[in-house]
Amino acid sequence: MGDTIFKKDATAQGVAKQRYIESLAEPDRRVIYDPYAEYFVLGAGLIKLLGHKLSVWMTRKFARGFHEHLIARTRFIDDVVNQSAAENIERYVILGAGYDSRPYRLDLPSRIKVFEVDQAEVQSQKRAKLPSIFKVPILSHMSVSILIASC
Repeated sequence: MGDTIFKKDATAQGVAKQRYIESLAEPDRRVIYDPYAEYFVLGAGLIKLLGHKLSVWMTRKFARGFHEHLIARTRFIDDVVNQSAAENIERYVILGAGYDSRPYRLDLPSRIKVFEVDQAEVQSQKRAKLPSIFKVPILSHMSVSILIASC
């Protein structure tokens, strides 16, 4: 996100990075597609240059199964959210929202109120980036910040 490293968003960065890498795969081979992930990933240009195969290979060298786990989890949650939307849910709460883009990339009915819960700093980073991605708001949602005290 920008050209500075933001310490509190490491998890959000890692997950968005894997969604971006998967989105670089050939359309008939990818498990999920997130056209917005690249806007939240530090070094997205380098990842695009490396491409899907090399980026997945590098991820496996550092954390075997990490990419596959996050992509399978993303697909599972996408499917559950889509199924729930078809069953007329009214609210969707994303705990630890990070740079989750489901409210934007899934075709959710406008009746669903989306609540994103995460650390204030991470939510602030995300909200600052949204206007440059979406010229007009495509749905209304509320960000809820939480304070996580270390134990």
